[in-house]
Amino acid sequence: MARFLQGQALDVYQRMTDEDVSDYDLLKNSLLKRFRLIEGGYRKRFKSVRIEVGETAEQFVDSLKKYFTKWIEMAGFDATYGI
Repeated sequence: MARFLQGQALDVYQRMTDEDVSDYDLLKNSLLKRFRLIEGGYRKRFKSVRIEVGETAEQFVDSLKKYFTKWIEMAGFDATYGI
């Protein structure tokens, strides 16, 4: 597994114990936290996203949906509605 990682992801992997890196969920959560891909990170991205030059309105809305969906998922809310 480590041979596929580089940079900061490899640092996270190397700092974990052998037992911890064999636990997929623990490794995944450690990597998500390192790259701020947790509730707060997605909330910040959702609130700060702006349409980019050359981006269509449809692409922009897709970005908003993705960030919002990940935000509520990481916050532990059950989606009882459709996006």
